[in-house]
Amino acid sequence: MLRPATERSRQDFRLVSGVRELPDGRTLIADDLEGRLFVIDWTTNRTSDVGRVGRGPGEYLDVSGLYPLGDDSSVVEDTNARSWLKMAGTRILGPLNAVTRYATDHKLVGVSQAAQYAELVPFHYGTSPIMRTPKIRDFADSLLVVLVTDGGRSRDTVERIGGSFAGVGTATKQVREGPLPFMFYAPFRSEEQALLYLDGWLAVARRDPYRVDWRSPTGEWTRGRPLPFDRVAVDAAQREAEMDRQWTGRSRALFTDKEMPGWPQVLPPFQPNALVSAPDGTLIVIRTPDARQAIRLHDVIDRRGALVRRLALPTNVRIVGFGARHVYTVERTEEELDVLQRRPWPQ
Repeated sequence: MLRPATERSRQDFRLVSGVRELPDGRTLIADDLEGRLFVIDWTTNRTSDVGRVGRGPGEYLDVSGLYPLGDDSSVVEDTNARSWLKMAGTRILGPLNAVTRYATDHKLVGVSQAAQYAELVPFHYGTSPIMRTPKIRDFADSLLVVLVTDGGRSRDTVERIGGSFAGVGTATKQVREGPLPFMFYAPFRSEEQALLYLDGWLAVARRDPYRVDWRSPTGEWTRGRPLPFDRVAVDAAQREAEMDRQWTGRSRALFTDKEMPGWPQVLPPFQPNALVSAPDGTLIVIRTPDARQAIRLHDVIDRRGALVRRLALPTNVRIVGFGARHVYTVERTEEELDVLQRRPWPQ
């Protein structure tokens, strides 16, 4: 277990997708569902907006990822503007470089101090018998890990990994306002993932077998051995719990688990946005929780691909980042909001 939280944000967030502790002790926060940037001053526990929504200087359209660079610099992913923006403290300076405009289905997965960044690019798209499959990342069943250098002019594909597409479903349901069409993805979607560290090391998390591979800055690969993994069956209890998570309020009564496509036989080891870099160079893998358990495991993996520690946190708590003397976690409330916490680190 981690030590108890010493500070909690007064403001709730819709879905924290990244944090970055600044040298002055304040913390930048990317809210993926809100699509906005915030900063917390912990001396007053006051949360303020960073930048504003728009297309002009110091503005963004839809913030997703947030990645630290050296000193007080950071990079944020502006999905709708199809660009990656560099920041100094809380100031948005502009595009990371002159050629960072990218296709809407690319995803930034880290930036190194050597001005290299990594992205996931859909390689092969799945097909659906019920609709014409659009070429977006949600419909990719495999992805390429691409390292980009020289201001975006040099691109090196270093690995191919598994995407999350496992089918989609559609249904028309009668609601109060009348018939309403729905589209839904396969439950327990699990995308293999990559994360580029500041020092240039690249971690790749694999699903089957569950393992972590590492690529050094010089291009040498260390292939991890299979990690401890209990194959938990996706039984009726697991399906009901996942349905409760995906569909809330009045929508929950509209669907049964038999209408959902692509149920896996066992719980995947992790789901999207499961990787967090630790200050000592290890990788935190946020595991898929078992509906019958009250804990969520966080595996700590070293650069040999070995499990060195396992952290057990309540199911509604997950690690989202680190600072100089803190580990940041978020606690999911019953109202489906995130409360940001600071805990002492190292343990």
